[in-house]
Amino acid sequence: MKVNQIIGIIIVNLILNNLTAQDLVYSQFYAAPLVTNPALTGDFDGNIRVSANYRGQWDNIDDNSFLYSTPSLSFEASIPERNIAFGVVVINDQTNNKIFNTFEGGLSFAYTLGLEKFKLSMGLQGWYKHTYFDQSRIRQSILISEPNLAETFSGFDANAGFFATHSLANEKSSIFYGGAVHHLFAPVDQVSQSDQVQFTRPMRYTLQGGVSLNIKDLYQLIPSFLATYQNNFIQLNLGTNLGFHFMYDARDRPEGTIFGGVWLRSNELRMESIIPTLGIQYQRFKLAVSYDMTVSPLAAGSSARPNTYEISFSYILKNEFSRDYQCYSIRY
Repeated sequence: MKVNQIIGIIIVNLILNNLTAQDLVYSQFYAAPLVTNPALTGDFDGNIRVSANYRGQWDNIDDNSFLYSTPSLSFEASIPERNIAFGVVVINDQTNNKIFNTFEGGLSFAYTLGLEKFKLSMGLQGWYKHTYFDQSRIRQSILISEPNLAETFSGFDANAGFFATHSLANEKSSIFYGGAVHHLFAPVDQVSQSDQVQFTRPMRYTLQGGVSLNIKDLYQLIPSFLATYQNNFIQLNLGTNLGFHFMYDARDRPEGTIFGGVWLRSNELRMESIIPTLGIQYQRFKLAVSYDMTVSPLAAGSSARPNTYEISFSYILKNEFSRDYQCYSIRY
């Protein structure tokens, strides 16, 4: 299959079915908590966290730029003495040289019930989405614009989730799991100017879990998974990261960690990508990069392998009264 044919199929599918397709799922989903599960709002050792993510997908299909470009930015504030946290996240999803340009974001609230070795967080999130279709740019693409498509459509929505953590005997290892439901309002997007084409955003169900294992206070092994179901499609991200602690603070807590791992992503139980990841956590900063190595038929049909990259960054501000021990976790 020629590259132009591949682009044509993708864009036609995008124009007619964009709103009923799967939502964005970052390969580094563990570094985008407010996008993954609202119950993860405030799930960090500190008072304030600022996070940024960027995903550039399939730059070798179109010579001009990434076919999909998706930056996001989030801010969280935790009030541990009241077991509550607040957060805000914004996302800009740009498709095929900004033919589709979607701005969306949400406000999150989470409440945590904590026992001696068990923690349960419950979260709610209000959401707003606005999509702009730039028909003037379609002439620069391979396809001709569908004449009746609306230039803009928007709507409000809501998401909810839970997340639980069980500390193991040594309190430096844990089991974690959670779930979320997105698009509780099932918003209807008006796609056609003639009111003849409407799409209801299908609900997205998310299930996640894993284990964080401390090994001789020197390594942290964290195998985990994220499974999503939406519009009769199942996506599974499965893998593990291994962290090496190279620095400790005065209270013998990890303060510097180098981590890396390998993840697999499948759609409809068919392998799609192999995702190597590498990062560093130093004091309050965390930085990670990943590369999606496409192994699906799309790669076989293209003269060049579609490239997809992600980068994530976070900064945590915390006071001197933080927890006695917060084991290194690549989760969030």
